[in-house]
Amino acid sequence: MAMQDNLDTETVQGTAADWFRRIAAGFRAAPIRAPHVVPRLRASSAGTAAIPRAILPRQLPDQAMPEPLLRRAAPFDLHGAQAADFDLIETSLLAERHVVLVGGFADQSLLDHSIWLQEQVADLQSAADLDTAAAMVAPLAEDTGLLVVDIDALRADTVTMLQGFRDRYPDVAVVIGSRRFARNDFSCERALIADASLRLPARRIAFALAMSSAIHNNRMIRSR
Repeated sequence: MAMQDNLDTETVQGTAADWFRRIAAGFRAAPIRAPHVVPRLRASSAGTAAIPRAILPRQLPDQAMPEPLLRRAAPFDLHGAQAADFDLIETSLLAERHVVLVGGFADQSLLDHSIWLQEQVADLQSAADLDTAAAMVAPLAEDTGLLVVDIDALRADTVTMLQGFRDRYPDVAVVIGSRRFARNDFSCERALIADASLRLPARRIAFALAMSSAIHNNRMIRSR
């Protein structure tokens, strides 16, 4: 009986020792994981902690920032500006017109546009006064004449003369220009004497718009 107990004890101890050896062997075979170590900060010469380069954000190389996309207006060129480049200008209206520039020759306020205008219209003439201009438009076919008048260069009774001109030639579109006008007026506000008003001196775009507006306004007034 004692021998049996010893056998059983030895068997149990042997079995237990065998399990311990297997467990120990399993731990030795398992990969060793390195503990998470927070990098120690090295003290700099200034006494402050120096941050390791590994954890610093990557700095991008300096790049020149592009200039803001701003619209830069080119200097205005009175003689080189082409009104035909703008959709607002109906150059086809001018192509059939016989234009007479009246007055405005002393300071070139109207003649500045004469070279450009000569390429856009059927015919271009100049007159010193309204009587001379009337003689030029008299033989023209209906709805083909256009007067551009610098009223500052004419006599004091210009308004009365313009009213008489309109009575005789209602189908001739009339643009009046003056330095005393506060602004351009392309409406029929001054329909008794003109179809459009232009503040002088005028840029090319305003000059062409005044003529186009005068033609439209004149036709509308006659259709009433």
